[in-house]
Amino acid sequence: MDPSAHRLRIPLLAIRSALPAVIVVGAVAFLSGAAAWTIAAAHLMPTSVIIVWAMRGLAAAAGLAVPLGSAVLSLPPTLANLALFFAIYWSGARLRRMLEDEADEDETDGRDRLRAQIIGAASVFGIFAVLVIIAAIIGGAAADLRGIIRVVVLVSVPVLVSLRPAGELINQAVRDYMGSAALEALRMSRGQTLRVFAALAISSNVVLAVLITIRFSEVTAVLDAYSSPAAAAVGLGVIQLAYAPTLWAAGIAWASGAGVTLARGVELSAYRGAEGIVPPFPIAYVFPPDPSPWAGLLVLIPVAAVAAAVIGRSTWQSAAQLWPAVFSSVQILIGFAVLCLFFSGGIGGGGHSPPDQK
Repeated sequence: MDPSAHRLRIPLLAIRSALPAVIVVGAVAFLSGAAAWTIAAAHLMPTSVIIVWAMRGLAAAAGLAVPLGSAVLSLPPTLANLALFFAIYWSGARLRRMLEDEADEDETDGRDRLRAQIIGAASVFGIFAVLVIIAAIIGGAAADLRGIIRVVVLVSVPVLVSLRPAGELINQAVRDYMGSAALEALRMSRGQTLRVFAALAISSNVVLAVLITIRFSEVTAVLDAYSSPAAAAVGLGVIQLAYAPTLWAAGIAWASGAGVTLARGVELSAYRGAEGIVPPFPIAYVFPPDPSPWAGLLVLIPVAAVAAAVIGRSTWQSAAQLWPAVFSSVQILIGFAVLCLFFSGGIGGGGHSPPDQK
């Protein structure tokens, strides 16, 4: 096939690969809006608000701040954010397989393959960017700089990872300007970087498990403030599960001293406490308002986990050499800088309010 004609077909292949994900994302958003309308049916709202609420949910999942009554909803990482991320990733991976099959049939050289990956990545990015823009317009999302950066990151990263054009360009630049040894070090560092992030996620869960065990009575006492503790346990459990990515980060943030903000003026860590009203969620009472001196020892959990991820096996120790470690450190720094864009937000500026105590 003529290369120029093939390049013109790539956007059509991108639409074909992304269409199932777009349909699923749209259907889930619509069903979520319909469920919210059903709950609020007593307010006699028109069915047209279903579309508005669906688009608000999609815009919030993409990282934008959307109106929610008198408050503003700006979600930190939730399963909704991850679901959208993997929907985009799946679309890009599907397009990559299509491009690889065509390249194998036409015996396309490496340069043309890279060009096709770049065009495909731009096409998939454009499709989901248009979807988010439509959701933002209909849902009335705020066009703040932080939200725009979140959208760009959330849409572009899965595209770049699934279609791999950025990785190929980086590999070429490192090989051309630093040599083949540096390229091998870069490749070794990528596995180490993934293991470090996995170790941090696992160790965060361990920190949370330790805190839950120690403060179990305080955690369960929160449910007594509700009229039906059993129903509250189920409902709050689902809500907390939806915020699982944020909770993974919370354990590390608390143990490291970076701090966890539970409400306005209430920021806790293993090294400092604070008094104030916190959200009526059991997980919020995991973090002690006045930590004991031994609490700082929990930082050893992520430290030990990262050490095991770096040199836990003899095959991993080769990646702990100077240049692989340098490349890995840069990747981890960039990863944390990107994640920091997302690990903030919530419902309203002043946090949640607890239920009335009677």
